[in-house]
Amino acid sequence: MGFTDALIPIVFFIICIFGIAQSSITVKTYMDTKKAKDANFNFSAFVLSVSIIGLLASGYMTYKAVQGGATPATTAASEVAGSKTNIGTQELGLANKLENVAANAASRAAKAAEGAKLANALGATLGQLKQKNV
Repeated sequence: MGFTDALIPIVFFIICIFGIAQSSITVKTYMDTKKAKDANFNFSAFVLSVSIIGLLASGYMTYKAVQGGATPATTAASEVAGSKTNIGTQELGLANKLENVAANAASRAAKAAEGAKLANALGATLGQLKQKNV
């Protein structure tokens, strides 16, 4: 179980290694040839720093996944039963939040429609005023 949980961080680790290799080669080439630093150099420097941070993060995630998978999972029946009721409560709370979001979106859409009507009416009025002044 520990290895399957660590598979994604390990793949991320390998991708970061390739990112470090590619970008460090590019940065070193710019430094050796004393070529003017342009957008390619800046991008490679950015990829290098992000890849180093990603390498450290993926190493930590791999460590936590392997360590977390090594401990046996023992759960009491009362904990499982309690978690099922909590999940039902959480789903109900989430459904209520989604309904509130939908109601807010509908309210915003109605206000936008009213604003568009006012803008059209105002635009027509301004157009009429411009024609009278000409």
